[in-house]
Amino acid sequence: MSFEYSNSSTLYLPDHVNEELEHARTIEHRDFKRISVEAKLGNVGLGCLYYQPEEAIDNTAIGIVKGLGAPRGVYLGLAEALAKRGRPVFLYKSPRTQPLLDLVHPEHQRDPLIYQMQAVHAVAKALRNSEEVTELRGGNPVHQIDLGGHSMGNYIMVSTAYHDIIEKPSEDISIRTITSIAGAGLDGDGGMKQVAQHAKKLWPGIAVDEIWKGLPLIIKSAPKDIKIDAIQHIFRSLPRILRETAKIVWSPGVREKIENVDIPYGAILPENDQFFYWQKVLQKSGDLFDNNYEVIKDANHVYPNSHPEEFAPHLIAMTHALAKNRHSQRYQA
Repeated sequence: MSFEYSNSSTLYLPDHVNEELEHARTIEHRDFKRISVEAKLGNVGLGCLYYQPEEAIDNTAIGIVKGLGAPRGVYLGLAEALAKRGRPVFLYKSPRTQPLLDLVHPEHQRDPLIYQMQAVHAVAKALRNSEEVTELRGGNPVHQIDLGGHSMGNYIMVSTAYHDIIEKPSEDISIRTITSIAGAGLDGDGGMKQVAQHAKKLWPGIAVDEIWKGLPLIIKSAPKDIKIDAIQHIFRSLPRILRETAKIVWSPGVREKIENVDIPYGAILPENDQFFYWQKVLQKSGDLFDNNYEVIKDANHVYPNSHPEEFAPHLIAMTHALAKNRHSQRYQA
């Protein structure tokens, strides 16, 4: 497989995605409205925020599936950047507490990520049933969504699509496309196993390049809110986060699930991602994307959080390219 520089910001980009990216970059910023939508999983609030641009270029809402343990606040910049470019967006908090009966439920023991999958469905149902959201959308309820899964959120996103289509089809959600963003489960090693195996070598570099350099940019807009949210999220959810992380780390990856899901699947890969190397992802899983992938030059793992304005056009372009690909022969029922 060969790679060519196609422009100053991408290391690899197929022509059909590049056309969408060039268009996305020219979209004039527009006003948007943000509202809170009551979404619950059992008795647990999910803190859903919905963004509706005044002039939507595509009224399919983009759902941001966060990385495990990540607070909602570090994705607010990305949600706003997408909305300013004409895409409806929803962002929610991972369920912080898990009822004791759910923790010991056989289904959750089999797959501890089931709670995260149920959260996506609960949010989608709340959006669909919200009169305020429907009014903002000109009378059109949310009936179809695009999902973007960042880091370990990729595994949750793929599992959600698989669960929705194969295991327990639902009327609450219709997933049009799914996009991996620096996603876990694609390198053939299962989650972050490679990081654990090379911790001594990689951790200093990851801590400096991936996290600490990006943190000031991520938290400068609302540092107090984000810090409080992060602390509460981790300490209230620690047992669940540990179980979910273990599930992903020791999983065989997403291939088996994605091969059974007829939803267009794309990937946005940062060139300097030290968690999941783009070369290895393409070597092990490149065939899953049907040439719908991009390698962003000079970007690292937290690029969507630290540079949301620059990243937003890339996600918009990928969802549009995938939506068009949905009509190809492979995805016909």
